[in-house]
Amino acid sequence: MLHITSGETLFEKLFGLGGEVLAWRDPLDEGPVPAGLSLAELSDLRAEYIAEERQIPLGEVQRQFWLRDEWLENARNEDEIVLWFRDTVREELQLRQILDWCAAQPGLKVTLARAHAWEGPLEELFRMRRPVEEADYDLARRTWAAFRSPDPLELLSIARLEIPVLLDFLREYPSVENGLGRSEQRALEAVAAGSPGEWMGTRWLAGLQSGERPLVTREPPQLTEDGRAVLEGRANWLDLHPLYRWMGGVLLERGAPLWMWREPALTLERHP
Repeated sequence: MLHITSGETLFEKLFGLGGEVLAWRDPLDEGPVPAGLSLAELSDLRAEYIAEERQIPLGEVQRQFWLRDEWLENARNEDEIVLWFRDTVREELQLRQILDWCAAQPGLKVTLARAHAWEGPLEELFRMRRPVEEADYDLARRTWAAFRSPDPLELLSIARLEIPVLLDFLREYPSVENGLGRSEQRALEAVAAGSPGEWMGTRWLAGLQSGERPLVTREPPQLTEDGRAVLEGRANWLDLHPLYRWMGGVLLERGAPLWMWREPALTLERHP
């Protein structure tokens, strides 16, 4: 039996259920996840992104991905694969990637153990696991393809109708109001309120502190004049800062048509 989970939260605990344990360890809600790459090719690309973003030696990250993918390939020989994933954006995307792979492997026995949070004894969740059905594979294939597409509208449709938590991923697109994604907006509001603690060290706050016209000073973090103007709706972050960001398979960059989020309508708009 092979248990697959997102990261470290359950890793050690799952050994108590018997079998082997594999942690996926890929923050798919960050960085490039383009279409047209095999699992090995995508893993190499993801390793490069994570190594640069986290300042970790590339070889170390590559080895983690190679070992992970080797474990997955060998999972064809397991009598059962149990997937342990919560309904968060990151874990939802990881689950869809794994199920997309499993869908192409005939004869696998795959089960799901899902929860909003890992509370209580794992043995109970283990007993409540359910078989993965064809409808699960179908949704995973469609979601994984939509997430990696350069056009985000199919993912938007899936998020609205089938996997609502993915709306939180789409909310990280620049807003039509001021160019900030949701986490950037919240980080800026926290700085303005004098309580940036939970955002310290995050890529969101670091991004707001970068460039020639940052919205937040570094030490201590405080709003700049531009930051106050953006927060009050008098300026747009995209006019002050060069944009280069991957959202799954969508590359957002200055000079190209830009997808932007409109919150009240829960929609994406394409701006020239």
